[in-house]
Formats: sequence, structure tokens, C-alpha cells
Amino acid sequence: MKVHVKLFGIFGDFFPPGVKGPAFCLEVEKEAGIKEVISQLKIPQDFPRSIVLNGRVAKEDQPLKEGDVIAFFTPITGG
Repeated sequence: MKVHVKLFGIFGDFFPPGVKGPAFCLEVEKEAGIKEVISQLKIPQDFPRSIVLNGRVAKEDQPLKEGDVIAFFTPITGG
């Protein structure tokens, strides 16, 4: 199935070869979740991130469906 991926900020280092951002389509297995997208893009597991799925904050174990839009951001902190 195809999902749409958006990579912002420091995540620009993880675009697949030949892909220019900020968004692209990614082919994943039918039963894939966000965790599989992270693995496929070779984003290190300990890399700090905020994930948004279809406009809502998401967790890595969330399953995906055809046409979903996943965005990866650098976590924002401040006070």
C-alpha cells in the first residue's frame, strides 16, 4: 500500500535517494505501522521525534492504511 510521508527539519537527512522533499509516497506492506516506516527510512530508534498521522499526534505502534499522511518533526521544547 502507499502512504504519504513528510519529513521536516533534521529529518531531511532520511529522504530516500533521489527524492526531494518535503513529501513523497512510500510503498509499505499492507499490515505496516509507523514503526515499519521508521525502519524503512533508516531513522535511528533513539532519534528524538514527534509524529503526526493524518493531522493528529501519533505513536510508533499505530497501524497504517492506504493513503495515510505521516509527518516527522523535531520535538519542540521551551518554556
